[in-house]
Amino acid sequence: MNKTEKILSNYGIRPTQMRSKIYRYLRRKQSAVSFSDLKKVFAEKSETNKTANRTTFYRNLKIFEDKGLIHQINDGTGVAKFAISDENAKGDYDIRRKFTR
Repeated sequence: MNKTEKILSNYGIRPTQMRSKIYRYLRRKQSAVSFSDLKKVFAEKSETNKTANRTTFYRNLKIFEDKGLIHQINDGTGVAKFAISDENAKGDYDIRRKFTR
């Protein structure tokens, strides 16, 4: 079991290939990512594969959020963005902090 799979398992998330890819992508980002940005990146990478559909992304983001692995950020644009949760954060994300990891 690799590091990503261990992290997902520790959060009670079954580590599938797509979940691992989504997690690694979010982990690498220095800022929060919108759903459309995330979908665009994976759609481009999987053009021939066609396994990365809209439902898959929504379902996996919802699972990640429900388990506390990621959180949504409202940055005032009206578009929800997602970022890896700070393990020490309690309650709502502090707006005074930068939206980076």
